[in-house]
Amino acid sequence: MALSLFQSFARMIDGLPAHAVCRAVELECRMLSDDLACHRDEPQDEVFSIECFHLFLQAAKDGRRMAATYYLSDEQFDFYRKTVERLIAASELPPDALKHFDGMFFTAAGSKGGVPSLLTSLSLPHRPAL
Repeated sequence: MALSLFQSFARMIDGLPAHAVCRAVELECRMLSDDLACHRDEPQDEVFSIECFHLFLQAAKDGRRMAATYYLSDEQFDFYRKTVERLIAASELPPDALKHFDGMFFTAAGSKGGVPSLLTSLSLPHRPAL
């Protein structure tokens, strides 16, 4: 059985040293943007989750907080949270990044990350080509 887009992405990120993760996520988002621009069929929920994680990593590295709330599958939430913990341990993200992660991401059941917001779906703003 073939891996989903998210599962392939997670396997790749897990295999990288912590110092390479943020750049790899950025490059993955560029490739996904190119795929979407060329009308390649990608699972939108998985693309959205990877892009949201990328935006979170950028904000966390810059010491910013994101005001939006995003819902993830349990698998995505657990993977991203574990990755944030790994990046904090390697000093790639500031120590408060996990607190910000928990305030921004939730599972559909709202069982993790705090109290869900009223926002149930969001569309990403247009990002200029990098």
